[in-house]
Amino acid sequence: MAINNINSSLSGLTSKTTSAKTSKQDASSESSSSSVSKNTVAQDTVKLTEQAQSLTRLQQKITDAPDTNSSKVASIKAAIDRGDYKINSKSIANKLLAQEKSLFGDNK
Repeated sequence: MAINNINSSLSGLTSKTTSAKTSKQDASSESSSSSVSKNTVAQDTVKLTEQAQSLTRLQQKITDAPDTNSSKVASIKAAIDRGDYKINSKSIANKLLAQEKSLFGDNK
């Protein structure tokens, strides 16, 4: 008999716990649905400046450009094959020095 009383008491607690959980879930669902509706009203927008758009177009042109100038390579190969291609070491040295100065400054 005592066992039956315990079972009925546990049954009562279980139903109270279940109804409390359901109430919390309903409240949670309502608050999340109201926050969703609030979030969908506000929209973020981004507007790029003309300078940013220009940089994007320039970057795309650079990406689309070929890596080598095929006609220039072909003409240099032909000149080397004919023996006409002359290397101007002074011009190469001057260009290397100019590039060095532009990168690291004039340390003199």
